[in-house]
Amino acid sequence: MCDCCIKHIPTRLHSKDKLQIDLFEDGELLYRRCSAKLLENPYATISLTELSHNRSGHKNEIISNRDDVLYNIVSETPERYSTYENGEKIEVCVLKVKNPDNTIQYIKHFGDYELMLLHDPVPCMYPHCIFRIAHLGTKVTFENYKDTLKKDKIERNQIRHELSGMIIREEIEFPTVEI
Repeated sequence: MCDCCIKHIPTRLHSKDKLQIDLFEDGELLYRRCSAKLLENPYATISLTELSHNRSGHKNEIISNRDDVLYNIVSETPERYSTYENGEKIEVCVLKVKNPDNTIQYIKHFGDYELMLLHDPVPCMYPHCIFRIAHLGTKVTFENYKDTLKKDKIERNQIRHELSGMIIREEIEFPTVEI
């Protein structure tokens, strides 16, 4: 069986034989699909469980372009996402990692919660990563959200503030890797 059997995914994005990169460099970019109307802060209203992004990679070794997050890695059609089911245009929200101590993993603490940024390669998207939230060491999921983060408004707002503070809202030149 092939590593990534979806034909429209460029080989450079396949995970086969690539190592997981545990550290996120200070200034590394993260890309997330979101509705155009939520581009200013896509974290304001969503349930804070695992949040998927693509990472750009380290400054000297770019592994993902901004628009790579638009590839459909579930099926052959559509090849790229352009609209949500309700017809709203999809945009790419860009975050800049704030991890001044590049020798450790990105982990922030908020009371009994941890916000961790983890490289999570999948077969057709090597740069895939997630923000994982854990309550007392247990991963926050849709199933336990009501009993954990939903009831802890202060921590939930602190996590939202941390994520929204990483959003790039000015014009920047995005690093790219050749296709």
